[in-house]
Amino acid sequence: NAALVATYASCYLPALRVGGSQRGEEDLGTIQIDASAELDDDDDLESIAFDVHVEADLDDETAADIAERAEGICHVHSALREELHADVSVYPGAF
Repeated sequence: NAALVATYASCYLPALRVGGSQRGEEDLGTIQIDASAELDDDDDLESIAFDVHVEADLDDETAADIAERAEGICHVHSALREELHADVSVYPGAF
């Protein structure tokens, strides 16, 4: 489970940069993803969450749009069943 969450986060980060570029934000600066997961009673993944800290000073609408674009680009996101898609929170101006 930890390997899947790490793979997902490592795919999501460059997808976020591409999503930013598509939105006209060429330099997002430093990005840090804090990934977490919840397991059910059988130790199966129940949910995944990403807290994404971005250096660029983005407004909420732009940050949300870039995050949504990244979901469409990240192949791991596309491969997971919908209930395991990460709940993404973006925190601009983080560094």
